[in-house]
Amino acid sequence: MKLHIAYTVSDEFTHFLSVSMASILKNSNLADEFIFYILGSDITPENKRKIESLKSIKNFDIEWITVHDKDFKDIKAGVNMASNYRIRISSLKPDLDKILFLDADMIITSSLAELYSLDLKNNYIAAVVDPGVKLQYEYTIKHKEKFPDRRFNTGLMLINLEKWRLDNIEQKLLEGMKWYSKYYYMWPDQNVMNMVFKDYILELPAKYNCCPLLAQRGYYQQEGLEEEALQNPIVIHFCGTPKPWECFDIRTCKEFNTFQNKVSINHNLLWDDIFWTYAKLTPYYEAFIAKYIDYRLKETQISAEMVKNIVNYKQNKFKYWQYKLLCNFVFGKTRDKYFEKKKLYKEKLNCAKEFI
Repeated sequence: MKLHIAYTVSDEFTHFLSVSMASILKNSNLADEFIFYILGSDITPENKRKIESLKSIKNFDIEWITVHDKDFKDIKAGVNMASNYRIRISSLKPDLDKILFLDADMIITSSLAELYSLDLKNNYIAAVVDPGVKLQYEYTIKHKEKFPDRRFNTGLMLINLEKWRLDNIEQKLLEGMKWYSKYYYMWPDQNVMNMVFKDYILELPAKYNCCPLLAQRGYYQQEGLEEEALQNPIVIHFCGTPKPWECFDIRTCKEFNTFQNKVSINHNLLWDDIFWTYAKLTPYYEAFIAKYIDYRLKETQISAEMVKNIVNYKQNKFKYWQYKLLCNFVFGKTRDKYFEKKKLYKEKLNCAKEFI
C-alpha cells in the first residue's frame, strides 16, 4: 500500500521530524510504501539531506513544499506558524484524494496501513478526541456557540481532500482563522478546524493519538479514553512540555557516564525511552544528547525559583484564580495576556505541588 504522509515543520524542528519518520519506517509492513510531504518555509539543504538519509532504514519518496508565512496574513501563529500551513494542503496537492497529517512530535509504534485504508465516507477528517478539551473550551467560552462541545486533536488527521475541495474547505478555514485571530491566540488551527468541521469528523480509537503527558497530568476526562489510549498505543504524541528530548534516563546511555553524577535527573515522562530508541536511528542523535545536557544544566540553575514557588504557594494560588476570573470579563489582546498569566501561575502551582 502507498501511504501519503505529511508534516509541517520549521527548520529547527527537523530534528524531531527525523525521529517521527524513523519510527514510521522502522515499524512499517513490508508492503508499505511511503511518500512524505514536508511543508515548511525555511528548511536548509543540510537538514533536507539529513532527513533523506533516513532511506537507509527503508526507502521512501519525499517532496519538500515551500509555504511562506506571508500567505497567512492576519492570522496569529499560535505555538508555531508552521502548524497553520496544513490548511492549504488541498490546493498544494490537487492530485491527491487522501493524506495523513502528523505532528512531528509523534512516534509511531506499528504500521499505519490499517489507519490509512479507512473509509472516510462523508467526513472531512478522521481524528481522536482531544483529552485537553476542557482547557480549550474554557479558553473560547466567550464564543462557545461557534465551537462543538466535543473537540478533536488535529495532531493526527486522516484528511478527505476530495471533500475539502468539493466544499471549499480551505477558504472556510482561512476565513475562520482570520476571525479567530481577532479574539484568540492559542491553538488557532485546531480550534478553527473543529469549528468548521463540526459533525463531519470520524472519531478514531484513542490508540491513534495517545498523549502520555496529558494522561500523567489528569487531562483525560472522557470515561475510558485514557485506558484505551494507554493500553496499546500506535501513535504516541508528545504534546506539551517537557518533551522527551528533555528527559533521558542516563543510566541506560553510555554517553552520559561522565555526566550522571553531576546533575540531578527528573526522569518522569512516560515512554520517553521509546523516543530515544528511534532518535538513535537518526543523524541528529548526538545533537539530541548535547541539547539534553544543556537543558539539564540550565535546570539546575532554577532550583532557587522552585523554592520561591513553594514559599509563595498561597500567593500564586490567589494570582491564578484572579487571572482565571478576569479572563471571563475581557477580550482580545488583554484576554490573551491574562490567559498567559493564568498559565504561568498554574505552572508555578504544579511545580510547587511536587514538593508540598
